[in-house]
Amino acid sequence: GSLLGGAIGDALGSFCEGWTRSRILGVDQLLSDYRDRINKLGEVSLTAGSYTDDTQQLLVIVESILACDKVDAGDLAARYLDLWRAGELHSYGAAFKETLEKLDAGVVWEDAASVDKLSNGTVMKIAPVGLWHWATGEDIRQDALAVSWVTHREPRTVAAAVSVAHVVGHLVTHRPLDLDEVLDVAEWSARAIDEPTGELIGRVRALLGMDADLAWKTMREMAICPLEDGIPGEGPMTAVVALEAFLRSPKSF
Repeated sequence: GSLLGGAIGDALGSFCEGWTRSRILGVDQLLSDYRDRINKLGEVSLTAGSYTDDTQQLLVIVESILACDKVDAGDLAARYLDLWRAGELHSYGAAFKETLEKLDAGVVWEDAASVDKLSNGTVMKIAPVGLWHWATGEDIRQDALAVSWVTHREPRTVAAAVSVAHVVGHLVTHRPLDLDEVLDVAEWSARAIDEPTGELIGRVRALLGMDADLAWKTMREMAICPLEDGIPGEGPMTAVVALEAFLRSPKSF
C-alpha cells in the first residue's frame, strides 16, 4: 500500500512539479486523471501515468533489500550505477547527478555523495527502510542513514529522511493512528541526527491547528530558502509538508 500509493501520487503529481500553488489549484479536476509532463520546450518529457525518479529510485532500494536480505549501501550504489551507465535513469536532481558522475568516474560510494545540497532526493525514497523493519523498528535509523549516505550527506536532509522512515515503520504497527504519537516519532528521530530539523518538524503540531491557507503561508515562511508561491524542494520542508498533508486528512487518499 505504501509503495503503490507513493507511485500513484508521484504519477498524478509529476505534470505539475515545480508549479506554484495558485497554478496547481487552477487545474480543472486536478485528481481526475494522469497528465503528460511538458518541459520548458513544450515537449512531453513524461507521458501520463509515468512515475518520476522518486519512485524509480525507491524501487531500486526495494530490489536491493530483497536481493541482499538487508540494507546494503554498496549494493544499492552499484545498482544505481548500472542503471546510470545504461541510460535508464531519468528526472533526477542535482545531488543524484553529482553522485552518479563521481561513481562513474571511479569514486568509491562512501565518498561519492553530495555533501551540501539541501534537496529531498533521499526523503522521497526512504519508505522501504521503514517497511523492512516494520516488526521492531530497531534498525530503522542506521539503515535510513546508510541509504541516505549513498547520495546525500547534508545533515538536514538526512535527518528528514530518517524521520520519514521512522514514521512509516511506526504507522505499520500502530492503529488507530495517534497524531501526537506520530509527531513524537517524527520529531525525536530527526533531532537525533540534526536538532534544528527536529525542531522544524515539531512545528507540524501548530500547523495542524491552522486552516489550510494559513498553514500554507506559514510553511512557506518556514523554508530555509523561501519561494514566493511554493515550497522549495528542501529535505526538511518536504517532510513537513508530507506530514502536515497526511495528518490533516489521514483517512483521505
